[in-house]
Amino acid sequence: MRLILCVTFLTVLFYTTYAYNNGVGRTPAMGWNSWNLYGCNINENLIVETIDAMDSKLKKYGYQYVNIDDCWALKDRRDEKTNEMIPDPTRFPRGIKFLSDYAHSKGLKLGIYSDVGFRTCAGYPGSGKDFYEIDAKTFAKWEIDYLKFDYCNTDKDIEAEPWKFYGRMSQALNSTGRPIFFSICNWGVKNPWEWAPKIANSWRTTGDIEPKWDSVTNILDLNRPLFKYSGPYAHNDPDMLEVEVDRPPNKLTVDEAKTHFTLWAMLNSPLLLGNDIRRLDDQDRRWAKDILTNEEVIAVNQDSLVQQAKLIYEETEGLNDKGECTADKCRRVEVWTKQLSGAQTIAVAVINRAGRDAKDAKFSKESPVINLKRLGLDENKEYKVRNLWTRSDSKAKTTLKVDSIDQHGVVLFRISA
Repeated sequence: MRLILCVTFLTVLFYTTYAYNNGVGRTPAMGWNSWNLYGCNINENLIVETIDAMDSKLKKYGYQYVNIDDCWALKDRRDEKTNEMIPDPTRFPRGIKFLSDYAHSKGLKLGIYSDVGFRTCAGYPGSGKDFYEIDAKTFAKWEIDYLKFDYCNTDKDIEAEPWKFYGRMSQALNSTGRPIFFSICNWGVKNPWEWAPKIANSWRTTGDIEPKWDSVTNILDLNRPLFKYSGPYAHNDPDMLEVEVDRPPNKLTVDEAKTHFTLWAMLNSPLLLGNDIRRLDDQDRRWAKDILTNEEVIAVNQDSLVQQAKLIYEETEGLNDKGECTADKCRRVEVWTKQLSGAQTIAVAVINRAGRDAKDAKFSKESPVINLKRLGLDENKEYKVRNLWTRSDSKAKTTLKVDSIDQHGVVLFRISA
């Protein structure tokens, strides 16, 4: 067995002088986005029904944004007089303002999508270099609450200094006087965590997520050293949730979905759903609703300290340097901690990362016995331990015992003095 201690020293360097103070997004955004399940197959009826579903099924748990992604605009032109983007009249016959009014009538918020480049990733009009101010005013006029700003079809100037052009849109949004959550989506190019905290509420740290275990864990690893860049009003974004998103042949198992949701809560990630929330009450989908509405796990994500989790240590056995199992019995367990508000209160996630295939019999379900001192706690004191998934209580002194964890599964504790 080998023990790997993870200590990371980071230097924060901001490339801009913009100060972003838009009054929204102190804690990570919670809501829904159309892209992961529907792509360009969106229309007014889908958004209205999704607003209704969020109002009746999810609003009370903190979800509030209904975000329209790519493909909402006319593809080939802007308004000839105003240069404003035009909502596709076939897909959105009553326009975007109708949808924002409808969302607001339900106590919810509406998000929209554009691109720092000249066209979006699907080839629709982007904000480009010439339209940042026009588009910001248009979004404010439509009473938009959230802007996802992508990174396709750029030129060499934007690619050389993305902070400059994202900063222009940030200033344009602030100049409208409307508080609009600004989400930068440049896939981690040029280390946005080093400059985006000055100009945005959140910023994508990686490429797009997929509904499969390797994608979730690869993104987790890439976000591991970025904890120092996350805080109030500023959040690393490892991309949207893939819980119950089915894109054959890819779909997370129930255990993988629970682990994915747990880790995104620990990472201070925006919790943006990508599934069909209209059907959450269907019998075969109740497992997803149980995951997505666990109020105690959501509270970890929305904690007022807004601190991102750290990987404290991992235990491995029988693996080679590539993480491949080379013995009759192997294991890989990781322990993550997140400081919460309240004296000596932390969240602790223990995950079983064993194998690419959750059915690989070579990997053990054995879990570690964790010394409280290793978690930064006083090993001579007794602590209250709350298991946030089983909703059971216990106590711990000196050590924290973890029951066996299924492969790709997770245990999440809230530990307090």
